[in-house]
Amino acid sequence: MTQAARFLVTTALEETWAFDRPVLFLGEWARLHHRREAWRGIDAVVAAPVGMDLVQRRRDFESLQALADRLLQELAASLNTEHRTRHSERYWRIVLGHWLPRYLSLAFNRYRAVECALAEHHVVGTAVLEFKDYTLATRDSLSFLWASNDKVWNHVFYARALQHLGEPEPERRMPARQASGYAMPEATARPKSDLRGRVVSFARNLLPGLRRETDAFILNTHLSRFNEALLQLSLMQVPQLWSSPQPVDAVVDAGRREHLIDVSGTDGFERFARALLCEVLPTCYLEGYPALHAAVEDLPWPARPKFIYTASSFDVDEGFKLWTASKVTQGTPYFAGQHGAGYGSHLYMQTKYVPELTASDAFLTWGWTDGTLQTVPAFIFNAAGLKPRRSIREGGLLLVEASMLNQITHWDNYHEFGLYQEEQFRFAAALPEHIRRQLTVRLHGSHRKFEWADVQRWQDRDPEIVIDTGSETIGRQMERSRLIVYAYDSTGILECLSLNIPVLCFWRDGLNHLSEESQIHYRRLIDVGILVQGPDAVAERVAEVWDNVGKWWDSPEVQEARAAFCDQFARSSPHPVRDLKTLLETLSRRAK
Repeated sequence: MTQAARFLVTTALEETWAFDRPVLFLGEWARLHHRREAWRGIDAVVAAPVGMDLVQRRRDFESLQALADRLLQELAASLNTEHRTRHSERYWRIVLGHWLPRYLSLAFNRYRAVECALAEHHVVGTAVLEFKDYTLATRDSLSFLWASNDKVWNHVFYARALQHLGEPEPERRMPARQASGYAMPEATARPKSDLRGRVVSFARNLLPGLRRETDAFILNTHLSRFNEALLQLSLMQVPQLWSSPQPVDAVVDAGRREHLIDVSGTDGFERFARALLCEVLPTCYLEGYPALHAAVEDLPWPARPKFIYTASSFDVDEGFKLWTASKVTQGTPYFAGQHGAGYGSHLYMQTKYVPELTASDAFLTWGWTDGTLQTVPAFIFNAAGLKPRRSIREGGLLLVEASMLNQITHWDNYHEFGLYQEEQFRFAAALPEHIRRQLTVRLHGSHRKFEWADVQRWQDRDPEIVIDTGSETIGRQMERSRLIVYAYDSTGILECLSLNIPVLCFWRDGLNHLSEESQIHYRRLIDVGILVQGPDAVAERVAEVWDNVGKWWDSPEVQEARAAFCDQFARSSPHPVRDLKTLLETLSRRAK
């Protein structure tokens, strides 16, 4: 333990800071880049990030998944009692299967951050704001995701962890403002024309009258809107534009929550997680459940669907999940499709534990299989029907950036993103000058939703770098680019490889986030120089191929490695509608 006495600051809420004594910032998130003038003059240190040991990170992940399974069983029983239902564990896994592990991961991160800071530093005080009637319970699981980044929400969560650990005695302060919730980022989608909106609204009202009660229910397939309509037509049914009911705001009932989960016989983190779960559980699963259930019962969706299929609504679409869980209970086959990178390869994201695999009758992948009947190789839905865009010889260099993640990982992903950002700067600086002048840095579309100050950080490092904040589609940028560099393990890489677009990629942790089985396939990309490890090495690789990207990309060894990798993770289909229809009908017959 360090000997200097310090005042603990848990978030970027500056009214909780101390400016007249030494400070311990719990993490880099507590001193925001765009507010550096406020904290530069403080005598402060930052606590060490938690979860950086990769061996321990993996052990913790497995432990958290095991705890999630136990808690799901207990929570399912409690919610059945509360709602006077007899729903199966599978029902509640469809409904809660994403939220519960995320909650545990977040709670573990917050708990360990406080625990380690208290163990490693001489903390003599902290401040807790007294928000009147504040609740950690969000409306739904999507709200929970964004609450994980909110300063007030996190401040209250950290206060609960400090209270559980029993130190230090906090200073009670009145907040500068009253908080009744948290800031949900506004949508950044391009505005639709009034005419298009009226047409869509008209179709949503008209088309349900043409559906049959036994039509297959298809929603958010990640095919193009045109191909999704063709898929429904091929199944001999009228295409639909379904929309799900949204949960309503509901008043938190602390009395009902108090005994949802038993905390007796536990200690340490598990006791903390169990106790706080009762407070954090989104209202749509308890107080708001009857209203959402009633809205779902009133939907004009098929009463006896042949099957249900989605490639994304299984996560935060509460209305869809409730409806699907009910239909599955009645015997309707339920199929899910892969919606992005990570499935079949990543250790922590889109793993074998997610409910789209564990609670569906079959999961359609982009090529891989785990050898069971559950995983069915299909093709990359996102790129279906798209034509390859080849690079142009005189085009520029496009660097595609990742965005800060929601702070729901059990390790310190804020610290990790800072390391990632430094590698991006190193890559740009290592490029030969004549290539760097042709570099465009494309920020991730969600960068505006986070307080990372991406544009400012790049401008502080190199004012001459061209930054694109999403003013045009990435497809148009690709058409003007000689070469694309993806700086994170993303869906975009798989799309480029599937469409045979010249691409290089690198990411900070090498292959450490990948399963041992999938690393074999990624090493083939390393062997031919598509995947390069380290910012300096990838800058050197760009310079090597720059004068004739096509010669390198079209070489037999590169094309063979690309094709082999795509066969596993990004298969293409010349007939996506026909192939998906065949798969779904075959699975439907098998399920019955």
